[in-house]
Amino acid sequence: MTLRQTSLLLNFIVLALSLSFFSYTFFAQAHLTQHTRAVVIEETIARSQPLLKAAKAAESVLESPLGKLISSKGQREKFQNEIALYEADPAEYLTALIANRQEPSGKGKIAAFKTKIYRHYQSVLDALIRDLRIFSGTNIVASTVALCLLLWKAPEQNLQKALIILSFTIFIIVAYSTYSTYSYLADLSFLKILLKWHLGWWYPAGIALELLRQSQRILANPTKKN
Repeated sequence: MTLRQTSLLLNFIVLALSLSFFSYTFFAQAHLTQHTRAVVIEETIARSQPLLKAAKAAESVLESPLGKLISSKGQREKFQNEIALYEADPAEYLTALIANRQEPSGKGKIAAFKTKIYRHYQSVLDALIRDLRIFSGTNIVASTVALCLLLWKAPEQNLQKALIILSFTIFIIVAYSTYSTYSYLADLSFLKILLKWHLGWWYPAGIALELLRQSQRILANPTKKN
């Protein structure tokens, strides 16, 4: 099997895997949400610290003489109990809060606190799913470009060889990224990296810059072996 045939096969496999994962983020979103829940809750708790501080400050205000004038003892106790419940076990609190998959309704400080926590969770989840789609979508585009380069009949043999080398380089870059996704998805460490680094559109930008660099290096001297 020639290098061109090998590169065609490998890039096709990576393309198929990337397409499968990209589709998974749309058609199996419920399963993805369930699978990543622990990671998303952990990140939500970390990002909700300012909200908790604000709630504690509001609790102090309610205990002030003015706060006691504008709120009943029952209202103050309910709010205090809600904050205490969250502080006792934030993960359990969030799990119960998102069980219905609906934003909490109602009025008052307790409802507002629950709504803000829920929205924090939803924003973290949405950002994670978006990054996974960008990640797999970028791999789809890169693999497709590699396949097009391999299928195109270049007018010169040296240029054809250079394109084969370039497409194989694309495979190495994308295959490593795809492997990272699938291998780390099991223990969720890859998702933690995504959430902490906030890769987003930086990933395709980085891939594009690396491919441009490799293209210039390989195509500059197509007669030389790389």
